[in-house]
Amino acid sequence: MNKKLKLLTGVWLMLLSVSPAFAQLHYSVNKNLAVIRVPGADSTLRILHISDSHITFPDERDKKYEVYSKRMASAYLNEVDAQTGTSVMGAEAFAKLMDKAVAQKVDLIALTGDIVNYPSEHAVDFVMKQLERTHTPFVYVSGNHDWHLEGMPGSDFEQREIWRPKMLKSLYQGNDYDCSARVIKGVDVVAIDNSFYQVSAKQLEFYRKEKTKGLPIVLLMHIPVYTEYGDKSSMGYPKWGAAVDDSYQLERRERWSEKGNSQETLDFCNEIRSTQNVIVLAGHVHHDEVDAEGGMLQIISDISRRAYARIIEIRP
Repeated sequence: MNKKLKLLTGVWLMLLSVSPAFAQLHYSVNKNLAVIRVPGADSTLRILHISDSHITFPDERDKKYEVYSKRMASAYLNEVDAQTGTSVMGAEAFAKLMDKAVAQKVDLIALTGDIVNYPSEHAVDFVMKQLERTHTPFVYVSGNHDWHLEGMPGSDFEQREIWRPKMLKSLYQGNDYDCSARVIKGVDVVAIDNSFYQVSAKQLEFYRKEKTKGLPIVLLMHIPVYTEYGDKSSMGYPKWGAAVDDSYQLERRERWSEKGNSQETLDFCNEIRSTQNVIVLAGHVHHDEVDAEGGMLQIISDISRRAYARIIEIRP
């Protein structure tokens, strides 16, 4: 049975998972905090979930890419701070969230993509310095804007293969760009890059291997998993493909595949839903949403460009 929770007077309704095949999760979510009780967790794990910061922080090194970055460089400039109601710039918003990470003494900062508006050396240097000053572990997975320069020749796959090592390398801290995992307080924190809606056979097998550990999983991805309430902005949307891609000309990128979803992607989505005690943290759609399907609890967070980020607190 699937559930989508609605925000009611600032609080997502408490839900008890009703699928008999999975251990039952008790959870409550509001705008600032999600509390999830997970069988198998060793102790309380506090994660600050940041997604879609869309930082533009150019300098002279970016000028040679201006023809490709112009549209995104002027995007998201007039955002309003979610806490104060005042105007806020992307770099300022991110610095505020790093202050929050320190003040709240979180165990992990989870960055689920579109942290920068386009691949920019200066912007990535800024993000790294801000992360390092917190002295808090962090895990990063890329979003589509992190590696995309609009109008640059090459497929999405080719652009991602170029810009992850060329501009984003420091954010990965030596981890594999496609998939990585680390165990923190008895929870397996898994990062999978699904930033152009599809995953590879390598990523599918990696996730299957992580499942065999038998640990609770926090799965970090940029694009959320499709549920019955999802749309074309979800990974695994049944009609995903060229026929529903109405943004490729605006974004000056290759059109989505005429063939639709790969079998690996559909299998991956099914693997997630059939995992006991998996919590998916995603972004991309720029609004809050909580979905439950099978053994999956999915929490999608609003745009962090507004100095907004939710704490995910996993308790035994």
